[in-house]
Amino acid sequence: MSQQSEKKYRYPGATPFKTEQANIFFGRDQDTDDLYRIIRHEPLVVLYGKSGFGKSSLINAGIIPLCGKEKIYAPVVVRFGSWSENVDATPLSIVKSAIITTKGQTLLNKLIPDDESLWRFSKNRQLIGGDKPLLLFDQFEELFSYPNDQIIAFQQELSELLNTSIPLRFRRLIDEARGITDEEEEALEKSLETRIVFAIRSDRMHLLDRLATYLPNILRNCFELKALKKGDAQSAILSPALTEGDFATPTFEYSNIAVENLLKFLEDGQERRVEGILLQMLCEHFERNQVAGQGKLFLDLQEIGNPDDIVKNYYEEKLEDLTDHERKLVRLLIEEGLVSEGEAMRLSLHEANIAQEFKINKSILEKLVDSRLLRSEPFLRGGYTYELSHDRLIKPVINSREKRRNEEQDLENKRLKGVAEQERRLKEKAQGQLRLVRLLLIVSVIAFALAIYMAYNSNAQRNAAKEAQQKTQQAYEKVLQAEIQRSNAEKQKNDEMIKNYLERSEQFLGINKKAFALENLRKALKLDSARIDIILKIKTLESQK
Repeated sequence: MSQQSEKKYRYPGATPFKTEQANIFFGRDQDTDDLYRIIRHEPLVVLYGKSGFGKSSLINAGIIPLCGKEKIYAPVVVRFGSWSENVDATPLSIVKSAIITTKGQTLLNKLIPDDESLWRFSKNRQLIGGDKPLLLFDQFEELFSYPNDQIIAFQQELSELLNTSIPLRFRRLIDEARGITDEEEEALEKSLETRIVFAIRSDRMHLLDRLATYLPNILRNCFELKALKKGDAQSAILSPALTEGDFATPTFEYSNIAVENLLKFLEDGQERRVEGILLQMLCEHFERNQVAGQGKLFLDLQEIGNPDDIVKNYYEEKLEDLTDHERKLVRLLIEEGLVSEGEAMRLSLHEANIAQEFKINKSILEKLVDSRLLRSEPFLRGGYTYELSHDRLIKPVINSREKRRNEEQDLENKRLKGVAEQERRLKEKAQGQLRLVRLLLIVSVIAFALAIYMAYNSNAQRNAAKEAQQKTQQAYEKVLQAEIQRSNAEKQKNDEMIKNYLERSEQFLGINKKAFALENLRKALKLDSARIDIILKIKTLESQK
């Protein structure tokens, strides 16, 4: 891979900011300072906000870099992921794996080598690094997909970490230990002053009540992350474009009128705030297509165009990144499974249903989540559910669905027209063959009668009649055999057409198109009205309407 291709764009698009992108993370300075101030004064903070408002970005590119400057806290980001039966990890083991360090041995390794508590892992890290532990739980709602006993064990040890300077079992070992220097004892007695941040979606806040037994003050300190104010959104648009650095594009500018039009499109219309994920999606598009693609360094109204068209095209552009086979499956999933028919609403499906009904595996779903076409949510009984990432994508999806359905209907109409034409030709051919058979039968009968008449005249005539009779019989048998072969061929063709209609009926049932399935069943029944299995299938589908 070339050095140029490894360079990053200034806008991450639909993906959260990473810590190394702190230099282009603009518009959240006040939120970063406010949240950090609460962290310094309170042991536990709940960071909440709607999906897509930037909680992960605030942690990665706001809080973590600020901790690096202040040198007070040692931040550790923890992601549980959703529980599944084939994963042995527990919430506690995931947290411990995140905070464990192998940089050196401490006195705790000698005093309590077999203790596996969260307090011991955190204290050991403090003794090595010196800074106070700051545990940042991103997408904390994933915790509640784990078994209840694992959730209880997690909150028990977390409570001990927050509320206990030195657990009594450790203090006794310290008191009984020999050879501990005053400096080592002072380090052991030093308070951890652990800080914890739970980042969770607004619509999952009610789940925190399940932790109130061991964390009764869990909702005392909450920080709501809202969409960007107009001035902050303007900074998020303009400042990255002017930031010097090793980027895929040179610095560039936006005209004032272009920024105003862009903000007008992005504002929600109520509080006049701007959702960060949409802003980043659009700015990434401008940088890739106008700056990198066409070498434009000043983006005016002409370069910005109609932002609504960009959002509409986003769906099709992300589908183009898939293979032909994947694209066909994903279209059916999104257009038939994730957007409702009547009210134009987003729907969600569990990954197990998606695999069964739409034949889409986990790797394809992860591609769609990475591209921000879909959004995944942990399911409380394990696994993930998936839905369209944003309401603004509903209209493009519906338009694509209608276009696809019209094209499918046109193809079906053409196919049915071709089948009807083929049936007409076969019928005409059969009628022609039948007329020929009848004519040959008449000729045979006349020849047979003539042969009998001539047989009465003379022996020679009788011999001739006998020979003619034999020939007539042979001709008759030949014609009869031809008729039988034609009848068998027609029956075989008839059976093939019935089989074709039945197969197409099953295909339409697989994508929940019962009307098309019924239409093909009725055509099959028309060809063979005595087929009981077809009659039963039709009655079953009609009863489900």
